[in-house]
Amino acid sequence: MYEQEDFSHVLFDSAAKESFRDHLDTEKRSGKFFLIKEVMEKYDRDIPNALNRPVLITQLAAALNGKKNYEQRRIREDGGSLLVKNAHVLVVDDNQINRMVAEGFLRRYGVEVDTASSGEESIRLIQKYQYDIVFMDHMMPGMDGIEATRKIRSMGNRFTRLTIIALTANALSGVRETFLREGMDDFLAKPIMIKDLRDMLVKHLPVDKIIT
Repeated sequence: MYEQEDFSHVLFDSAAKESFRDHLDTEKRSGKFFLIKEVMEKYDRDIPNALNRPVLITQLAAALNGKKNYEQRRIREDGGSLLVKNAHVLVVDDNQINRMVAEGFLRRYGVEVDTASSGEESIRLIQKYQYDIVFMDHMMPGMDGIEATRKIRSMGNRFTRLTIIALTANALSGVRETFLREGMDDFLAKPIMIKDLRDMLVKHLPVDKIIT
């Protein structure tokens, strides 16, 4: 279909990538080809222009207008500027999409991220690594986030000081106080908004790990 039309821009996903290889070899400097990729999908060196799903209208407009900083612009527009160093975070959620979204957002700020799909797995990782923050889904099958938090706190020492932030779809009034009573330090509403996530990082990361 591409050969039959003269398009100013071509947007395609990974499934169609091979179909455009020949055109990319000859026209990749033209800035007309854009790969629409998942947040965790690696960049392809043969495709210099890529946009992450979900694509914001401001991001798309900037890219189509030839602005090279559309990815950085998206971070500033959605969540403000922030860069951290040596920050290690654990995201615990039984939903894979939720984990991928949170990990994608966090990595944009320079955060090293591990993920766990259950309370049991989170405890194993927490015992193995020292995290600055644990984002803990409060409703999971088996061991939920509240039970996992209780077990973590019961291990004493550094585990009593570990910052644990509840991830919850229940953002009703008074829910924060409930999580605080259960040993958590704060809560973040789902679906996660990048600005709210940034605020949690600024609020709870050690000051010496925040560059700007």
